[in-house]
Amino acid sequence: MVGTALYLDWQKALLFVIIPHQVALFSVLIFNYIQHVHADEESEYNHSRNFVSRLTGVMLFNNGLHTVHHLRANTHWSELPQAHKKIAHLIEPHLNQSTIIGYLFKAYLIGPFLRLFKPNQCV
Repeated sequence: MVGTALYLDWQKALLFVIIPHQVALFSVLIFNYIQHVHADEESEYNHSRNFVSRLTGVMLFNNGLHTVHHLRANTHWSELPQAHKKIAHLIEPHLNQSTIIGYLFKAYLIGPFLRLFKPNQCV
């Protein structure tokens, strides 16, 4: 598809195919990294960070509820909030964050200066 788009019109291919694809890929990789960094990959419940706000859920099809996504991968995205509520008490509290923007602000902008906001390590 990319080759055909480049052949037909390289400028439109760049603008409408290649750049959006790269932005989407980068976004997925960064979001996935943020959900797993400073978590305990050996733990049954503390291997992922969760972003529990409803807005994040709607925008990402509840992929922010990442622990339950790993535990019950075949669960429909609309059922993940209920499934997360059942296991939330088993997850370290600092791994359940309200929003990704708030977490990034606290952890990476304020955290280097105020120890209180520095990301906790589970391991």
